[in-house]
Parts: sequence; C-alpha cells; structure tokens
Amino acid sequence: MRTGDLGRFDEDGHLWFMGRKKDIIVCAGSNVSPMEVESILLTHPSVGEACVYGVTEIDGIEQVLACVTAQSNTEQATEEELKEFAREHLAEYMVPCRIPYIDEVPRKGAGKVDRERLRLREETGMADL
Repeated sequence: MRTGDLGRFDEDGHLWFMGRKKDIIVCAGSNVSPMEVESILLTHPSVGEACVYGVTEIDGIEQVLACVTAQSNTEQATEEELKEFAREHLAEYMVPCRIPYIDEVPRKGAGKVDRERLRLREETGMADL
C-alpha cells in the first residue's frame, strides 16, 4: 500500500518519519525534506514555529523557503543569523534562501500547517491569502 509517507532507517534499525512525498522540495537535483529543515530551525532559541516549503522560480528551479514565528520573551534573530545557523547544521542546498518572520503559521482545518497557502502567498505576492 502506498501512503505517500517517506522515512529512513538509522544505523540502529529505527524508522524515522521524514515527511510526505508531495512536500519534498527538489532543489538543484537534490531532495529536501521540509521537516528536516524545520527541525533544525526549531532548535534556534528565537524561533517559535517554522514552516519550510518550495517555490518554483521563473527559471524553473525550485527554491527552499521558510517562514518562522518569533519565540516569545527572546531576542529576535535576524534573517541572516537564521541562515547562518541553518548552514551550520544542514547541507548548503537545504538552507532556505529566505526566512522571514510571520505573525502566525497558517493552518488547515485539521490544524496541520498549510504549506500550500504559504507557497501561493510567495508566488502571487498576496499576503492576505
């Protein structure tokens, strides 16, 4: 049965959920798991929530983007500081090209993060989507 879920086994034989196949970002021929990038961004002390998604640019290449919310009661890191933090923990092709702060991460009816809405906002430039 095909579920669309992606996973990997570690050296101890444990299965790790890596995300959904439809969410995978293909950047410069490499597959990027949004969940893997999000898990790194979430370890930064100034990040409350993170959402990573792909946007196809005019040249047809998909770029990795992220939106984050600020962690309350902490000093907000700059976008460059967040990118540098990501570079320290991820391969270069996985580092988001933009990491803006947003007030809240959009959610679908079931409470799941709405990556598609963020993707449409980016592609159309319409913040009220």
